[in-house]
Amino acid sequence: MDKNKLLGNRVEAALKTLGADKVAKFYERVGRKPCGCAGRREALNRWHLKAMETIENLKQEKEHD
Repeated sequence: MDKNKLLGNRVEAALKTLGADKVAKFYERVGRKPCGCAGRREALNRWHLKAMETIENLKQEKEHD
């Protein structure tokens, strides 16, 4: 699967379009701690891959019934 199509990357792109990346950078400067964006993106990507795997497994099970 194309990495750009994963949920976390899509959410990141959409939020960047809205300017949320600038808000996150400001938060990091003012709060002096990471915003956690990368971790959330990766968690969403892992969840998306797991969901796709589960759907594929269910399709295969249905074909064998």
